[in-house]
Amino acid sequence: MNKRMIAIAGSLLLLAACSHEAPDYDDADDDTTMEETMDDQDDQDDMMHDDAAAVDMMMHSDARIIGIDATDWAFTPDAISAKKGEEVVLRITGVSGVHGLAIPELGVNVKVPLGETVDVMLPTDTVGTFGAICSVPCGKGHKDMHVMVTITE
Repeated sequence: MNKRMIAIAGSLLLLAACSHEAPDYDDADDDTTMEETMDDQDDQDDMMHDDAAAVDMMMHSDARIIGIDATDWAFTPDAISAKKGEEVVLRITGVSGVHGLAIPELGVNVKVPLGETVDVMLPTDTVGTFGAICSVPCGKGHKDMHVMVTITE
């Protein structure tokens, strides 16, 4: 019985030590609103995401960068090529509309918001020609958005 009580007490202490207390927004000495606190958290989350992407791209700093513009309703250029094993970063910029770039056979699928640039590594371990498409329904010309990706020996 005593061992059981000690185990329960220890568990409760562990749970209490690991719990997170909600911030007190009613503190009269603090002028920070809940919205400001949430905005700060969003900014921190964005910075962490940006830092992770920057670290990933730093690991591939010698990679060749291929720029692609996503507009309503075309990718420019509409054909790209790389050599097998070559490190290639696709740098896709949302010039107009919200789009995505998917290369299903290579496992690539990224969303490209308007006015933003997204970097994605192009897998180059398989030789062949692969079709890339817009993966975000974007309007009447959506079906016309294609890029041919060719990986050669």
